[in-house]
Amino acid sequence: MSNTARTRRVALFNDLTARYSFAEAWAYDRFVAPAVMDIRDAVVDDYLADLPQGAGVLEVGCGGGQLAHAVIEQRPDLRWVGLDASKDQIERARRRNAGHQTA
Repeated sequence: MSNTARTRRVALFNDLTARYSFAEAWAYDRFVAPAVMDIRDAVVDDYLADLPQGAGVLEVGCGGGQLAHAVIEQRPDLRWVGLDASKDQIERARRRNAGHQTA
């Protein structure tokens, strides 16, 4: 492994503001996001009931848009905006949520 690759791999875990490469974004989307979604019901459902009709939601660190997709399926009235440092993750989120109106 080159020093550049080793530095990049270590930086991924040390610098939370470092942008994901395409491969890192894919791996996150494929392996980490499903684990995060496993806890979604315990956290999100309590908040959904408290949001008024047509409320706006800002998700910082939206990844590939899995949470937005799951919530919008339950509450299509919400205006959802997702932010992520990874351009590749934003593209995944847009594709995953195509057809849903976004703010």
